[in-house]
Amino acid sequence: MSIDLYHDEMARLLTVRCRDIFLNGGDPTVWTSRLSDFVPVQDTPTLHDRSSFVFHTDMGESVPDPVTFLQNNGAQFLVYSVDFDQRVLGLVKVQEGIDIRKAPFVYQAQRENAEELLLLSFDVLPKVADALTGTRATVKNIFLYNTGRCGSTLMCKCMDVINDVQAVSEPDVFQVIIERVCTRHVPLTSDDKDEIIMLLRCSVILLNFYFQQQDPSKTVICYKFRSEVIFIADLLQKAAPEAKTIFMYRDLPGFYDSYMNLLFNGSYWRYLFETTLRLDVLFRIPRTKTNYRSSYFLLNIRV
Repeated sequence: MSIDLYHDEMARLLTVRCRDIFLNGGDPTVWTSRLSDFVPVQDTPTLHDRSSFVFHTDMGESVPDPVTFLQNNGAQFLVYSVDFDQRVLGLVKVQEGIDIRKAPFVYQAQRENAEELLLLSFDVLPKVADALTGTRATVKNIFLYNTGRCGSTLMCKCMDVINDVQAVSEPDVFQVIIERVCTRHVPLTSDDKDEIIMLLRCSVILLNFYFQQQDPSKTVICYKFRSEVIFIADLLQKAAPEAKTIFMYRDLPGFYDSYMNLLFNGSYWRYLFETTLRLDVLFRIPRTKTNYRSSYFLLNIRV
């Protein structure tokens, strides 16, 4: 995907829709959120390849004052994903009547119901975040890290019923940042780390701004992450040092049994057949970094 904001533009607004591939169920629904998940409604070709679409700079409209725009419209636009090549952060506005806070996974509800995409240049993010922080300084955050298959989604739902807590399940902007940090062939430079910490800080502030405007009475906001986000927990701590942390985990046999049950769609006989013949060991356990996304991060994580 290529997005090229004009040199004198700090933000741009496009009318978009979700690509059809994400509306048919299956594996694409859990793909990492990317700005290429959308097509402008002005030009909606049939696409089959995730990387085949290019946003054109003559689409949409310029937003000359993104700070004022978000102060007035921040309750409608929620952080979605980031593009490091084009140095833009994307925020999505969903269709009217959709309450993404009730969705099992926020990023899926954003993707499937998107109608507008706001692109913010990296250069303007600190100014935007500082302006929004001044008006929403009372928010407290809890970061819920987990290994997966450990009850974290249930925990998120339980926390959401507490009077002063909003619990948000899997905002996905952090997933692209993980790829930036954990899949590089060279260590991050100090400038790289500073930029990523800035992106994390601004993303958390923008997320807080959106959700507190949805319900100002709930001043504690808990973000439950995908399991891989644990690999950037140190950077998130630097970006939001006041945030409290919960880490949920499950022992390996329990995790594996739950994971296999998910793969078999709850079929006991498929599970019994594969585990008895040890087909799971031969074909299901990832052995290389390309077999399974989590293995990729495990093999490439740098301390």
